[in-house]
Amino acid sequence: MEFDKDKLDADLAKMDPDERVKRLKQLEEEAKKKLQETEFMLKHSQELIKKNKQTMLQQAIQEGEKLFHDRKEKERLESQKEELSRIFEEKKDKEDLERSLSDVRLPETHPIVGLYNQLQDIRYNYSGEDIFGYASERIPKIREELIEMLNQYKQVPEAMKEIADASYRLTKDLLGDRAADIKGKYFP
Repeated sequence: MEFDKDKLDADLAKMDPDERVKRLKQLEEEAKKKLQETEFMLKHSQELIKKNKQTMLQQAIQEGEKLFHDRKEKERLESQKEELSRIFEEKKDKEDLERSLSDVRLPETHPIVGLYNQLQDIRYNYSGEDIFGYASERIPKIREELIEMLNQYKQVPEAMKEIADASYRLTKDLLGDRAADIKGKYFP
C-alpha cells in the first residue's frame, strides 16, 4: 500500500472529524490486512526456502553417496582388471613355457632316443613269433642300458620319463599274454 503522505494529509484536512476517524480506521484496516498478507507471504517463503534447503541437502547427500558408490565400483573393477591382466600374463607365460618345452627335442644321439627307436623298430618290423624271440634276447640288454642310462641322469625330465613309460608299455603290449612267463624268466 503505497501512498503519498502529503496527499493523505490534504485529504484528511478536507474531511470532518467523523469522516477522518472513519478514513483512518479504514487505512488502519488496510494496513493490518497488508501486514498480515506480507507476514503470510514471508512465512510461506521461509517454509519454501526451508523445504528447498532440505531437498537440496537430500539431493547433495544422494549425489555424494552415488559418487562414493561409483568410485568404489570403479576401484573394484580396476582391481579386477589388474587381477585378470596378471592371470592372463601368467597364463601366457605358462603357454609360452609349454610351447618352448614341447619344441625341445632330445638329440638323435641321446640314449633314450636310441632305445625308443629300437622299440619302435621292434614294433613295426617283427611279427608275433619273431618279436618274441628278439624281445627275449634284446629286452634284458635294453633294460640294462636303460638302468645304466637312468643312473647317469639322476634328474630325468618329464619328457624322458614319458618316453621310458611308453617304451615299457609298448614292450608289455608286444609281449602280450606271454609277459608273465617271460617276466619271471628274463626280468629277475
